[in-house]
Order: sequence, then structure tokens, then C-alpha cells
Amino acid sequence: MINAYLALLSLASLAAPDHDWEAQAGLSLGAWNGALVQETELDLGFAAAPWAVALHVPLRFRLADVEGNLAPAFRQQDWDGPGDFLHLLNQASYRTEAVRLALGTLPDLTLGRGELVRHLANNLDLDRPETGLYGRVAGASWSAEAFVTSLLDPDVLGARGAIRPLAGVGGAWSNLELDAAWVADVQAPARVDLWAHGRKRVVGEPSSLAQAGLGWRFQPRGTVLGPYASLGLLDTQGGGVHLGLEAGFKPGAGLRWALVPEYRFTWRAYAPEYFNTAYPLERYRAVGNLTKLGALLMEGPIGAGHGFAVRTRLERRGTWSVEAAVAERQGANNADAELRVQARVGPRMSLVLVAVARDAEDLARLPAAGVALAVTEVRWALWRWLGVRGFYAYSLRDDANGLPEPFHRGLAGLTASVRW
Repeated sequence: MINAYLALLSLASLAAPDHDWEAQAGLSLGAWNGALVQETELDLGFAAAPWAVALHVPLRFRLADVEGNLAPAFRQQDWDGPGDFLHLLNQASYRTEAVRLALGTLPDLTLGRGELVRHLANNLDLDRPETGLYGRVAGASWSAEAFVTSLLDPDVLGARGAIRPLAGVGGAWSNLELDAAWVADVQAPARVDLWAHGRKRVVGEPSSLAQAGLGWRFQPRGTVLGPYASLGLLDTQGGGVHLGLEAGFKPGAGLRWALVPEYRFTWRAYAPEYFNTAYPLERYRAVGNLTKLGALLMEGPIGAGHGFAVRTRLERRGTWSVEAAVAERQGANNADAELRVQARVGPRMSLVLVAVARDAEDLARLPAAGVALAVTEVRWALWRWLGVRGFYAYSLRDDANGLPEPFHRGLAGLTASVRW
């Protein structure tokens, strides 16, 4: 199914529709931070390997305000900038074994093992849509990839290269890999300005990170093991060491299980997985417990000391997958967690879920984390081309005074699709 909004969080694939052509319309009614809204979505997808194109047109109307007063109005914020019109192209992609290209929504940007960039999405803000570009090329013993989250107003951009210098030797040593990456944010959080009446504004300045490492992968008795080590640096503000093991297993019955424990040692402002799912929401938040901003302001030993991360993924290909991660390191507000679920429940129902908790005081206090994001959707096919869709999203954002407030969005409605 073509699913523009959930693709922003990497919950559903935008690589191609189920058939060569697919047209879909959705009509939903729900609440948007207390206001009653009606949303109409029109989608058109085309796939002819190795090409795929997905178009998306959102039409949103506010029917009543937060106090329940009737106030019909077309939502102008969806069409008040050039990015809104450019974003009608949700994604165009080209994919082969050696080359991958994507233009538009980039739902899951992860560079290599993810020390710097993991699950970064470029379209979490519906009022500021971005059209990004990603490319990857690979040979027998090398690979290179690069991305930019926005072509109109570059925010985050990066590149990574990897080489296997012993590829021609053969045996296990041929899998030894050296890699390096560079990522930058042209407007990363740098300082807080205080305005009148206690209002705050986070001011951005260019900031860049670099990483270099090595990994080795081998397969003893059907198990895949990949120890790795890398060093990351954040400008002159600090750095971190990553030591980990990527392990893959096949328990049977079509199951695949991956487990990645990692030890970390960081100093000063460096934060592992700096560019992550929550980063677009954190980026300009003027909240005191924002780990990266607090460390950059040198407000205590935030981001310094020993730490760990554990990431695991269990899946049955084509049916369901569950990915979970927890991480913690010394210093205040340095506990994170993430959960991603995608499942097909029988022949008619599908479920997707993403939940992210960031910057909690410790692992036990993750539910009360200062930066949080949760999105879930259920789809149920009623009959042939007709279906039901339910959707809910939650996140924290800043109000007019720079204070955190919850943002809720829930919609339910019908979808109709035609494939040929």
C-alpha cells in the first residue's frame, strides 16, 4: 500500500506499490491537538523494476477549534511554501544490487552500523516538508553512500565510504572492512537566547561529526558474528569510542534474530547515534534536559563517561518484525529507548508501531522522558478495494513560551484503492 505519512517514520515501504500501478484515496476524521479535522489523501504509485514513483496529495480542513466551536477552514499551512508543492512527489527511487537512489521522503537514513546516523527521517514536521536525496553505490570490495535531508534548505547531510582491503585474499580475512563517515548539520543547536516574557529560542550553528572504524564478519556454524570498533568526533566538542558485536542467528521456522551489544565511552558533548529518529523533534527545542544542547553549553558532565547500548531484532520475513533498543551512559538525562513493530495479522489486517523515548534520567524513568514520539496505525481490508484505517501520533513540541507541550493527532476513516 502507498502510505505517505507512515513512511515518514520508516514504518511502511515506499519502494513500490503491490502492483505496477496503484491509486488510493483516503477519507478520515479525527482530532489534531484538540481541534476537529478532516483529512483527504490522494495517492498514486507506479513500479517497474528497478524504478518506482509515489505521489501524494494531502487536503486537510479544520472543522472546529480546540474549544469545540465550529470554525471551518482549509489548512493553509500545507500549501504556504515551495517545499509543500515539491513534496507532492513523495518519493522516486531506483534500486539494483549495485546502485540505490531515492528522491523525496527519506524514511530511514542509517549510515553503516549507525554510530552517527540511525533511523533519521526527513519529514516528521508536516508544516515543513522536505525533499531529500540519497544515493549508494557498491562494488565487489567497496561501497559509498551520501545523503542530504533537504534540497531546498539543506539541514543534515553526510557521506560514508567502506573498503575491504583483503577481499582478494579469500577466507574469513576477506571480510575485514575499514570505514569512515562525515555528517553535518548546518543549523545544529548551539545556544539559547532568552526573549521577553521568559520566552526562549534555540539558536543554530554549523556542527559536524566524523567517524572511522573497522569491522570483521565471519560465520561459524551458520551464525553470523561481526565485531567492530570505531571512533567518533563532534567538532572540537568531544568524542566517543564504540566497541560492539553484531550477531545474527536463525532459530528456525523462518525466523531471523539479530543482537547487537555495544560498549561506549564518550566525553564532553558527543552523543552516540547523534542523528536519530527523534533528532528532528529535538533540533530546536529549548528544554533544559536536551542532552546535546546541554553538553554543547557545557552545563555539567552531560554525555561523558561509560555507557552501553543493546539492540535486537526478531523477524519472520514477509510476516512480522520487532526491533527494540535501549541505551544509557553516565551523566544526567542519558537514557534512551526505541521500539519498532510491523506485522500482518492474518490476510486482512496490518499493524505498525514506532515508540521513541529520549533523554530520560535513567532507564527506569523512560516513560517520563523529556523528548518522546509514538506513532501507530492499523489497517483492515473490508472487501476488495475498500478498507479501514486508524492512526494515532504523539510527540512533545514547544509552545509559544518555549515550554514543552504534548501534541496529539488521531484519525480514523476509509480507504479505497485500485490496482492494475
